[in-house]
Amino acid sequence: MARFPTALFLRIAFVAVTKRIGSRILEITSICGTGHRGRKGDTATKAANTLNFSGPLFGSLFSVDHYGSGTVGAAYGLEGEVSNLSSGTLSNAYALWLQLQNTATGEITNGYGLRIGAPVNKGGGTLGNYYGIYVEKPSALTNNYSIYSAGGTNYFAGSVGIGVSTPSSPITVNGVIQTTSGGIKFPDGTTQSTAQVQGPAGPQGPTGATGPQGPVGATGTCRGHRSKRKDWANRTTRHPGTTRADRRDRSARSDGTNW
Repeated sequence: MARFPTALFLRIAFVAVTKRIGSRILEITSICGTGHRGRKGDTATKAANTLNFSGPLFGSLFSVDHYGSGTVGAAYGLEGEVSNLSSGTLSNAYALWLQLQNTATGEITNGYGLRIGAPVNKGGGTLGNYYGIYVEKPSALTNNYSIYSAGGTNYFAGSVGIGVSTPSSPITVNGVIQTTSGGIKFPDGTTQSTAQVQGPAGPQGPTGATGPQGPVGATGTCRGHRSKRKDWANRTTRHPGTTRADRRDRSARSDGTNW
């Protein structure tokens, strides 16, 4: 028989239990305000313990080992299930609840609500696809949240793909990217909150070189000149003291002839 260190003791508690029923382990027959546990494994150190433990302590350890050469369809190291099988109401159902507590003056250096170790494949066999966390698509619910974080800081190393299973950048999106407030912040520290098609007008540039001379226009008519000659013939007082004949004698046409 394996022996436990003197600084450890194993306590298994059954709460509000009266009998075993067939293949079922426990049946709750009374009400307890602090809660009911169908099965509880509790590993604890003594209050006076001063030893240091290099190895881990396990409250419960579940393991499935396959030593045969046949095929096993599925293996679950731990399965949690909550079922509502009648007309009653379950206000909150948790298939798995995890919580860290530090209620004394001691210290927890690093706390992990859930930590999943890297897969191991070193025996010469084959390990195909690996999914650290795989959430099946929820349906027939009022709100379908595959992952819901109520706050805090979320850190992702490597690449994240949204709508694409093989991201080639820290974030690869197959679809439209929408920001509802704040805009987009660029590496130089500037933030763009709107998509501006055209920027403000810049300063006026220098005057360009003079263009080539345009073509000569069409030759006009002489109607205006004839009208002027008519006016000249009808008016006799343009030059007081002279007669029409005198003006004709003094004035010569441009071709050398007199009026």
